[in-house]
Amino acid sequence: NDDSSESDNPITKTKLSASKSSIIKASQTTTNSDGSTTNIVVNGTALSATVKNASGETVSTSKYSISANNKLTLKSIETTQKSVTIPATVTVEGRKYSVTSIGASAFKGNKTITSVSIGKNVKTIGANAFNKCKKLKSIKLTGKVTSVKKNAFKNISKNATIRIKANSKNYKSIKSLIKKSGAPSSTKYKRVK
Repeated sequence: NDDSSESDNPITKTKLSASKSSIIKASQTTTNSDGSTTNIVVNGTALSATVKNASGETVSTSKYSISANNKLTLKSIETTQKSVTIPATVTVEGRKYSVTSIGASAFKGNKTITSVSIGKNVKTIGANAFNKCKKLKSIKLTGKVTSVKKNAFKNISKNATIRIKANSKNYKSIKSLIKKSGAPSSTKYKRVK
């Protein structure tokens, strides 16, 4: 058990299901054009991404689980940012991971976010994913979403607009899934080509 350099990193608290010989460990820090930095750490079946602003203050910490074929599920996010983008992919040391789902309660009760853009590889939005995000009024997603679980969009802003990039058939299907997931009846939907 080699935790010496990562002992205060929350990702090391994750229970790993992979055998010791197959555990992937990697980390990468990238400086963004605005002077912020993104640090990504992979440890077995967990991935953590921390964004710090140019002053060095943490503005976002996202935790993912890694499943077969390098698929990621966003499990939780703590952020002070109003606008959040869930990426289509995350690349660490040349290994590409596709973000295919947003886990149950990932954003639940977030008091800050007003806008979220969901990456093009996301197919599933978990139960209560955005429940009680009362300021969330702008959501963008693509036609690849095939499952929106119970209460995923319940108690978001009554003035919410959801933009769906999809063909006509997929647009109608996704709109129906979102309505069934508890989105406010006043929610506006727009198809984006």
